[in-house]
Amino acid sequence: MPPLYLGAPDRWMRLTAALAEDGTAAGLKYALSLLGLIAPHLRLPMVEPSQAAKAAIARALMAGVDDARDRRFDLD
Repeated sequence: MPPLYLGAPDRWMRLTAALAEDGTAAGLKYALSLLGLIAPHLRLPMVEPSQAAKAAIARALMAGVDDARDRRFDLD
């Protein structure tokens, strides 16, 4: 296992698919807002992802976080 393990590839593939579900950058912005990295506001012409897309993004993001949470990160 590499020193920094970020989770099973299928979990990150699900996140990538969820981010692209609406076909815009709105999904990525929503994910970044869930992580507290940006404000959850969008400017026109971008609109919020659908409720289904938001739920898929949140599930996929949390699956990756849960996978990495219990691992020891050795950055040396």
